[in-house]
Amino acid sequence: MPVTERAVRCRGRNCHTVRCGTRTRNGKGRQCKNRTTIYPDHCYLHTQKNIGLKIAKSDIPGAGNGLYTLKELKRGDLIGEYKGVKRQEPVESGYDLEMKKNTHIDASSTQSCIARYINDCRRENIDKGHCGKQGSNCAFRLDNKRKRVTVRATRKIRPGDELYVSYGTSYWKG
Repeated sequence: MPVTERAVRCRGRNCHTVRCGTRTRNGKGRQCKNRTTIYPDHCYLHTQKNIGLKIAKSDIPGAGNGLYTLKELKRGDLIGEYKGVKRQEPVESGYDLEMKKNTHIDASSTQSCIARYINDCRRENIDKGHCGKQGSNCAFRLDNKRKRVTVRATRKIRPGDELYVSYGTSYWKG
């Protein structure tokens, strides 16, 4: 059954909610009745249970939400795919990722992917002790064969740690 979408009022603006795509009883039972606006594919309960990730307030002041792991990750573990609308030109959404020349992924919709909640722990934040001493603990990886971008752990990450990825110097220009 496809995930259904509907518009609702949330915090004074229109938001699109989707129904959780998880089915009970090992995928053979009823579809979960929960709806979500910020978790793509699954509600917050099934995202935590099935994927081992959660969205919560970032440890970086002013950054909004961040993405946290609930399970231990080893170097190379797949965290998720960076999905969104593919475009030829960049957009000023704050969630635009350049895959290669003339190919951008815009993940500005909260329903695009959970990886959009991973923040960049810049040097100034590391110096202030906001996000540990090592900075990024995961990285974007271009998968040319499948024409997608994934996010993978670059080192061991403990349960409860916030995930950080480097956006690159070109992101911070301007």
